Amino acid sequence: HGPSVLANLVEVLDRAPWQVKREALFVVSNLALTLPSSSLRLAVDYGVVAPLSEFLAVNDSDAICCALRALRALLNLSATQVGCEYLRGVVEESGAVEHLVNLQAHPNEQIYCDALNLLENYFGDEEDHASNSAEQLVKIHQKLPDGSFSIDQENRNPNQVLVSQKETPHL
Repeated sequence: HGPSVLANLVEVLDRAPWQVKREALFVVSNLALTLPSSSLRLAVDYGVVAPLSEFLAVNDSDAICCALRALRALLNLSATQVGCEYLRGVVEESGAVEHLVNLQAHPNEQIYCDALNLLENYFGDEEDHASNSAEQLVKIHQKLPDGSFSIDQENRNPNQVLVSQKETPHL
């Protein structure tokens, strides 16, 4: 039943109404943290990475955090398991790197930090995302004394979807 469940979850992530997709994302994120590497590779073969990447651009901090956790599990597998190196390329081809770069200007500090961490740890050897993000943060993102963030609308990426500043609970 395992492979058919994974295939169904990927289909739900890809085609279901928003609320159903969101719930499926939480399931996939939890599975990504607990499944053995063979099952994660199977989920990738079924096409889970593209929908996960799309969740990085939604207007929902909880969904973004779940997608980041699942992608981190896949990228960690690519870095630590023999025979899984291709997973990094699959994540890269899905457009996730561009979304991660955009998330560096996210008003939620946890999302910003997680996106930067993934870029530095898994994609930093190809581009210097860290120096680009530092320059971008000076122009776009300013932390206010109360701990919230202010975004300079003039220098913000016009294609970026802004999310509320509400703190995201850790699941």
